[in-house]
Amino acid sequence: MIHLSTGFFLNSIFLLAAPSAREPGAGAGQMAVWLAIAVAVIAIGATACWLLTRMAHRRRYNSQATLFTGLCAVHGLARGPRGLLRQIAKHHGLRHPAQVFLEPQWLDPARLAGPFRAQAAEIRALSQKLIGEDPRGAADA
Repeated sequence: MIHLSTGFFLNSIFLLAAPSAREPGAGAGQMAVWLAIAVAVIAIGATACWLLTRMAHRRRYNSQATLFTGLCAVHGLARGPRGLLRQIAKHHGLRHPAQVFLEPQWLDPARLAGPFRAQAAEIRALSQKLIGEDPRGAADA
């Protein structure tokens, strides 16, 4: 499809650039102008495609969401614990939910209020799975 549209585009440029019967000497200069325009359009399109692909790649592989998803996958977390970690991060006002993997104090049920208190046992188990220790520290446990 792309080859057909590019070929059609180039063919129409050459037809437009063909010397007419009224202007016998203007054909070569006019054709060069149209050819330069065609090359510029193709170069701009190729550059735009390259930039968009590069930006999409960066967004896909260098993002906080991808980091969080990858950490959850490495730790074998299902959808429920992932959502719980996101809720905890939101409760603490963390910019990136992946911080709960690096800073165990966010998983301390004593620092959580309201609905998280009812899930204290689940949060402790999750913390032990992620970090390997009780978030309150070994001295408090």
